[in-house]
Amino acid sequence: MSTPEPSKTSPLRPLPALIFSSRWLQLPLYLGLIVAQGVYVYHFLFELLHLVEAAFGSQTAL
Repeated sequence: MSTPEPSKTSPLRPLPALIFSSRWLQLPLYLGLIVAQGVYVYHFLFELLHLVEAAFGSQTAL
């Protein structure tokens, strides 16, 4: 029996190569979304803390 030959990888055609390489254009968008989500989480936790303080009767939270 003969051993199977490893498949040769062929380079992508121009259009699929362009589409595949354009994924880096989305990097700034995703980084911006991560930063915005961090800001929302910070504000949510800050308001949640005030809500818990108000629930326990803190006059400064009201």
